[in-house]
Amino acid sequence: MRFLVNHAVFALMVLPLLTVPERLCAQQETVTYRKNNEAIVANLDSADYVRVIRAPRLGFELPQLEEYYPNEQLKRKGNILDAESYPKFHGAVVEYYENGRKKSEAFYDEGLRVGQAKYYYRNGQLKKEMWHGKRPNDQTNEFTDVVTDTLVNYYDSLGTALVVNGAGYVREEIGKDFEEGEYRGGVRVGKWIGSFQKQRYTFSEQYENGVVVYGVSTDRQGNTFPYSSIQTPPQYNGGIAKLMALIGRKYRYPKAAIRGGIHGKVVLGFVVENDGSVNEIRVIHDLGYGTGEEGVRVLNKASKWKPGYKRGVPVRVAYSLPIRLISP
Repeated sequence: MRFLVNHAVFALMVLPLLTVPERLCAQQETVTYRKNNEAIVANLDSADYVRVIRAPRLGFELPQLEEYYPNEQLKRKGNILDAESYPKFHGAVVEYYENGRKKSEAFYDEGLRVGQAKYYYRNGQLKKEMWHGKRPNDQTNEFTDVVTDTLVNYYDSLGTALVVNGAGYVREEIGKDFEEGEYRGGVRVGKWIGSFQKQRYTFSEQYENGVVVYGVSTDRQGNTFPYSSIQTPPQYNGGIAKLMALIGRKYRYPKAAIRGGIHGKVVLGFVVENDGSVNEIRVIHDLGYGTGEEGVRVLNKASKWKPGYKRGVPVRVAYSLPIRLISP
């Protein structure tokens, strides 16, 4: 099981497409083949999806992003703030399943979901309606200071309402796992139970006003893992500032990059294993001239991390790290 902690992720590579529609090959387009973990691969056959970023055109203020499944079905579309960094959505974003049915509709403000959003089952049935971010008070219509995601309505796959106006009981299937409990005021309350990592672990946790106050996970051998936070991201020993200071000391600006006046952002992707070691280091965004390879070399010299946790259990976490280069 992975959960992503993305500080900045972007890669720029123009590659010829083999079987995707002609509309993906117009001018001023950046096309990349990608895996679900954002890694770029060389061809469509080994990709989970194709990302297309189009430069702003007359009548469009922002770059446009579209993603396609290998079967040419649209996966996601929306406008982004900057085509030269990790895609940060701004405005309406729509996602689709491989069968062409709508998966979600949401609105983004500088990369964060805000306001009303709708999510659908694969069969096209509405699954849930949520409010992301600050929500207006029903009486005064003024926004509260509490920033949270609240559930408005929830339906089963046949359309039966299980949560109405933020109140009800839900058992939500998540692949081979599930989460089950009560909503009040749009947030989780009381005892919730479920499983994760394909039923390798079960959990029981207690909520107050949408916040976990304590919980315990149990593996198949009966070992228990107490926690007070559902997810905890990995942490570099000494903090991220210490890691960036290490990179600043150890990074050797390639001579070819200096001669070429190359500057900008290199982004590295890697996995922090459940023992804190770093694995699968790769270059997500490369400026060329050896700048990405040098980043990989330096990151390999870094010490171990404190692993990330999900419900008290150490897990593998996909992570990304931007390195901003300023030509000497």
